[in-house]
Amino acid sequence: MAPIWISSRYTVRSLAWFSLCLLATACVEELVAPGVCPEFCPPNRIEVVDTVITASIDRDSAYAGYIPTRYAATMQLTTGGVVESYGVLRYWPFDEEVYIDTSASVLRPVLAVDSFQVHINYDARSPGTGDFEFVLFRLPVSVDSATSYADLQSVFTDSTELASVVVTSEASEDSIAVTLAGDAFPTLEEDSAVAAIGISIRSVEPAFVNLQTRDRSFHYLRITRFVQVDSADGQAAARMDTTYSAFDTFVFPDMPAVGATALPIGGTPSIRTFLRVALPSYIVDTSTVVRATLLLVPSEPVVGAPGDTIRIVAEGLAADIGPKSPIKQIPVDSIDFYSGLAFVGSSDTLRIDVTHIVAPWKNDSTASRSLMLRAFLEAGTLGEFRFNSSMSVVGAPALHVTYIPPSLSGN
Repeated sequence: MAPIWISSRYTVRSLAWFSLCLLATACVEELVAPGVCPEFCPPNRIEVVDTVITASIDRDSAYAGYIPTRYAATMQLTTGGVVESYGVLRYWPFDEEVYIDTSASVLRPVLAVDSFQVHINYDARSPGTGDFEFVLFRLPVSVDSATSYADLQSVFTDSTELASVVVTSEASEDSIAVTLAGDAFPTLEEDSAVAAIGISIRSVEPAFVNLQTRDRSFHYLRITRFVQVDSADGQAAARMDTTYSAFDTFVFPDMPAVGATALPIGGTPSIRTFLRVALPSYIVDTSTVVRATLLLVPSEPVVGAPGDTIRIVAEGLAADIGPKSPIKQIPVDSIDFYSGLAFVGSSDTLRIDVTHIVAPWKNDSTASRSLMLRAFLEAGTLGEFRFNSSMSVVGAPALHVTYIPPSLSGN
């Protein structure tokens, strides 16, 4: 299908050319000179075309599995939304012996365990919701990347609940320490000093919390053990040792299916979508692109935890070779500018500035005229932005391009 243009032309008045004339060495004040400024300086107007091209994406495809849930920088706990999710942690083994002195030179065997303290850091929670609870459960130490939501349904029960802690709506801290009894892990010895816990949230209203994981920083998810050891004089002394997350992820039931003519971005494991752009040569090769905005129409309200948002980033490709195409990554400090925010539950059109991708094509005929869309940060939340593909009869992706035609852009 040929591109459909919805265009308007307008003129930008400017003093730039006039200023250049005054400064140009050829435009000095010599009334007898054969040429004068008004005859040689360009007119003080620039004609700009503003166009929406509704068939600018001629091919598109989505690929899943880029970043597994266990390698995400966050793990999202949800309740009351489309699906519910649980956090899963397994720690490195505790040491069999603990240092007795501050010089860390003498080790003593552990005589008894007084208590444990689980440390949790989070960097996002549902906006505008009230109090919620973190609830901790004892899990089998066999949990791994193959463990599913269904496998743990019978484990997240009252019989395995270890503790809970309330986080108020006014809480300003993003770190929580939960104390557990010394017998919280009765099989710790036979489990080779390995502990595993599950975390869920309870809330009167739908809510989510994003925990920081070991892939964000190894010390965010840690557990401290307070123990008794032999001192130098034979008396028991209180000491502590800390171990960190060896494995963390979150589990959830299957998300609702994606429509036949829709493409998803986000989710976990992460999904990326590739778009092949088909702009007229008159625009992309010879005109000067001032602004290019990608328009994506949701095929359904944005899926995810109530109150959450998904940041969708657009990046160019160094070469278009399918799902493993090399990406021209944009700097982290530019991500806010070259991305769009999709709000869970919204059906509003998503607009993403792609000028940084499209404008350079004018000077490089060999450039891959494709781009990739992904979520930022990937795989750390349930959220998916699902939009109409180029196969959709209504609401297919489009580009809104503002450009200066070649006759006026120096070509």
